[in-house]
Amino acid sequence: MDEQNNTSTPVANPSSGGFPKWAIVLIVVLVVLSIAGYVVKNFLGKKIAENVVEKTIEAGTGAKVDLNSAGEGSLKVKSKDGELAVGTSAQWPSDMPSDVLKFSSGTIVAAIKTDNEQGKAWSVVVKDVEKSAVDAYLADLKAQGWKLISQVETIVSVNQLEKGIYRMSIAYDATSKGVNMTIEEKDSSQK
Repeated sequence: MDEQNNTSTPVANPSSGGFPKWAIVLIVVLVVLSIAGYVVKNFLGKKIAENVVEKTIEAGTGAKVDLNSAGEGSLKVKSKDGELAVGTSAQWPSDMPSDVLKFSSGTIVAAIKTDNEQGKAWSVVVKDVEKSAVDAYLADLKAQGWKLISQVETIVSVNQLEKGIYRMSIAYDATSKGVNMTIEEKDSSQK
Protein backbone atom coordinates (compact mmCIF):
# COMPACT_ATOMS: atom_id res chain seq x y z
CA MET A 1 0.00 0.00 0.00
CA ASP A 2 1.11 3.41 -0.90
CA GLU A 3 0.70 6.04 1.80
CA GLN A 4 0.48 8.86 -0.72
CA ASN A 5 -2.84 7.57 -2.07
CA ASN A 6 -4.42 7.49 1.39
CA THR A 7 -7.28 10.08 1.27
CA SER A 8 -8.81 10.19 4.68
CA THR A 9 -11.20 12.88 5.95
CA PRO A 10 -9.52 15.36 8.31
CA VAL A 11 -10.70 15.24 11.96
CA ALA A 12 -11.19 18.46 13.94
CA ASN A 13 -8.20 19.15 16.10
CA PRO A 14 -9.03 20.88 19.40
CA SER A 15 -5.65 22.59 19.34
CA SER A 16 -6.33 24.11 15.93
CA GLY A 17 -8.07 27.12 17.54
CA GLY A 18 -11.71 26.19 16.79
CA PHE A 19 -14.19 24.36 19.04
CA PRO A 20 -15.70 21.16 17.75
CA LYS A 21 -19.39 21.53 16.92
CA TRP A 22 -20.40 19.10 19.66
CA ALA A 23 -18.74 21.33 22.29
CA ILE A 24 -20.55 24.45 21.04
CA VAL A 25 -23.88 22.60 21.06
CA LEU A 26 -23.17 21.31 24.59
CA ILE A 27 -22.35 24.83 25.86
CA VAL A 28 -25.52 26.28 24.29
CA VAL A 29 -27.65 23.49 25.79
CA LEU A 30 -26.11 24.02 29.24
CA VAL A 31 -26.69 27.80 29.09
CA VAL A 32 -30.31 27.32 27.99
CA LEU A 33 -30.93 24.74 30.73
CA SER A 34 -29.30 27.02 33.30
CA ILE A 35 -31.52 29.97 32.34
CA ALA A 36 -34.62 27.75 32.24
CA GLY A 37 -33.70 26.28 35.63
CA TYR A 38 -33.29 29.75 37.14
CA VAL A 39 -36.68 30.87 35.80
CA VAL A 40 -38.43 27.69 36.92
CA LYS A 41 -36.77 27.74 40.35
CA ASN A 42 -37.71 31.37 41.03
CA PHE A 43 -41.22 31.11 39.62
CA LEU A 44 -42.00 27.76 41.22
CA GLY A 45 -40.28 28.79 44.45
CA LYS A 46 -42.52 31.84 44.75
CA LYS A 47 -45.63 29.86 43.86
CA ILE A 48 -44.78 27.16 46.42
CA ALA A 49 -44.16 29.83 49.10
CA GLU A 50 -47.44 31.57 48.22
CA ASN A 51 -49.29 28.26 48.47
CA VAL A 52 -47.77 27.46 51.89
CA VAL A 53 -48.71 30.91 53.28
CA GLU A 54 -52.22 30.66 51.81
CA LYS A 55 -52.83 27.21 53.31
CA THR A 56 -51.46 28.28 56.71
CA ILE A 57 -53.78 31.30 56.91
CA GLU A 58 -56.73 29.27 55.61
CA ALA A 59 -56.13 26.52 58.19
CA GLY A 60 -55.90 29.04 61.04
CA THR A 61 -58.86 31.21 60.07
CA GLY A 62 -61.13 29.17 57.84
CA ALA A 63 -60.91 32.00 55.31
CA LYS A 64 -60.16 31.69 51.58
CA VAL A 65 -56.78 33.29 50.86
CA ASP A 66 -55.25 34.44 47.56
CA LEU A 67 -51.67 35.65 47.86
CA ASN A 68 -50.04 36.99 44.71
CA SER A 69 -46.41 38.09 44.93
CA ALA A 70 -46.14 38.87 41.21
CA GLY A 71 -45.45 42.50 40.40
CA GLU A 72 -46.08 44.65 43.45
CA GLY A 73 -47.96 41.82 45.10
CA SER A 74 -51.34 41.55 46.66
CA LEU A 75 -53.20 39.65 49.31
CA LYS A 76 -56.90 38.77 49.36
CA VAL A 77 -58.60 37.07 52.26
CA LYS A 78 -62.28 36.10 52.12
CA SER A 79 -64.27 34.54 54.94
CA LYS A 80 -67.90 34.22 55.93
CA ASP A 81 -67.48 37.43 57.97
CA GLY A 82 -65.91 39.59 55.29
CA GLU A 83 -63.09 40.36 52.90
CA LEU A 84 -59.63 41.93 53.01
CA ALA A 85 -57.62 43.13 50.01
CA VAL A 86 -54.12 44.59 50.36
CA GLY A 87 -51.72 45.79 47.68
CA THR A 88 -52.46 45.84 43.97
CA SER A 89 -55.79 44.03 44.41
CA ALA A 90 -57.20 46.66 46.80
CA GLN A 91 -59.92 48.86 45.33
CA TRP A 92 -62.97 50.84 46.33
CA PRO A 93 -65.55 48.30 47.61
CA SER A 94 -68.22 47.60 45.01
CA ASP A 95 -70.87 47.23 47.70
CA MET A 96 -70.03 50.47 49.53
CA PRO A 97 -73.31 52.20 50.54
CA SER A 98 -74.51 54.66 47.90
CA ASP A 99 -74.58 57.41 50.56
CA VAL A 100 -70.77 57.22 50.70
CA LEU A 101 -69.14 59.22 47.94
CA LYS A 102 -66.17 57.52 46.29
CA PHE A 103 -62.85 58.94 47.49
CA SER A 104 -60.92 59.47 44.25
CA SER A 105 -57.62 60.95 45.42
CA GLY A 106 -54.46 58.95 46.08
CA THR A 107 -53.92 55.21 45.73
CA ILE A 108 -55.94 52.61 47.63
CA VAL A 109 -53.59 50.21 49.44
CA ALA A 110 -56.09 48.26 51.55
CA ALA A 111 -59.83 47.61 51.57
CA ILE A 112 -61.72 45.66 54.21
CA LYS A 113 -65.36 44.63 54.41
CA THR A 114 -67.02 42.91 57.34
CA ASP A 115 -70.54 41.54 57.51
CA ASN A 116 -71.53 39.77 60.69
CA GLU A 117 -74.15 39.86 63.46
CA GLN A 118 -72.90 43.29 64.60
CA GLY A 119 -73.63 44.70 61.13
CA LYS A 120 -71.70 45.73 58.05
CA ALA A 121 -68.55 47.85 57.96
CA TRP A 122 -66.07 48.97 55.32
CA SER A 123 -62.59 50.37 55.72
CA VAL A 124 -60.37 51.84 53.02
CA VAL A 125 -56.73 52.92 53.42
CA VAL A 126 -55.37 55.37 50.86
CA LYS A 127 -51.83 56.71 50.37
CA ASP A 128 -50.42 59.79 48.59
CA VAL A 129 -53.27 62.12 49.58
CA GLU A 130 -52.99 65.89 50.03
CA LYS A 131 -54.88 67.60 52.89
CA SER A 132 -56.80 69.71 50.36
CA ALA A 133 -58.30 66.51 48.86
CA VAL A 134 -59.55 65.41 52.30
CA ASP A 135 -61.02 68.87 52.97
CA ALA A 136 -62.80 68.84 49.60
CA TYR A 137 -64.15 65.33 50.27
CA LEU A 138 -65.50 66.40 53.68
CA ALA A 139 -67.20 69.41 52.08
CA ASP A 140 -68.80 67.13 49.44
CA LEU A 141 -70.05 64.75 52.15
CA LYS A 142 -71.61 67.62 54.12
CA ALA A 143 -73.28 68.88 50.93
CA GLN A 144 -74.76 65.36 50.48
CA GLY A 145 -76.34 65.43 53.96
CA TRP A 146 -73.61 63.95 56.17
CA LYS A 147 -73.55 65.59 59.62
CA LEU A 148 -70.20 66.27 61.29
CA ILE A 149 -70.45 64.97 64.88
CA SER A 150 -66.84 65.39 66.00
CA GLN A 151 -63.55 66.73 64.75
CA VAL A 152 -60.09 66.46 66.29
CA GLU A 153 -57.09 68.26 64.80
CA THR A 154 -53.73 67.11 66.17
CA ILE A 155 -50.93 65.33 64.34
CA VAL A 156 -53.71 63.23 62.86
CA SER A 157 -56.96 64.86 61.80
CA VAL A 158 -60.01 62.75 62.68
CA ASN A 159 -63.53 63.58 61.50
CA GLN A 160 -66.62 61.60 62.47
CA LEU A 161 -69.81 61.97 60.47
CA GLU A 162 -73.28 60.38 60.41
CA LYS A 163 -76.02 59.99 57.86
CA GLY A 164 -79.04 57.72 58.21
CA ILE A 165 -77.94 54.33 59.50
CA TYR A 166 -74.24 54.97 58.79
CA ARG A 167 -71.37 56.39 60.80
CA MET A 168 -68.11 57.38 59.10
CA SER A 169 -64.67 58.13 60.49
CA ILE A 170 -62.01 59.76 58.32
CA ALA A 171 -58.49 59.96 59.74
CA TYR A 172 -55.78 61.86 57.86
CA ASP A 173 -52.08 61.80 58.76
CA ALA A 174 -50.29 64.71 57.08
CA THR A 175 -46.82 63.29 57.72
CA SER A 176 -47.52 60.08 55.77
CA LYS A 177 -50.22 61.62 53.53
CA GLY A 178 -52.42 58.67 54.40
CA VAL A 179 -56.17 58.38 54.88
CA ASN A 180 -58.01 55.70 56.83
CA MET A 181 -61.74 55.79 56.17
CA THR A 182 -64.17 53.55 58.07
CA ILE A 183 -67.91 53.31 57.43
CA GLU A 184 -70.16 51.22 59.65
CA GLU A 185 -73.81 50.60 60.28
CA LYS A 186 -74.93 52.02 63.63
CA ASP A 187 -76.00 49.60 66.33
CA SER A 188 -79.65 48.65 66.05
CA SER A 189 -80.28 50.48 69.34
CA GLN A 190 -79.05 53.71 67.71
CA LYS A 191 -80.95 53.42 64.41
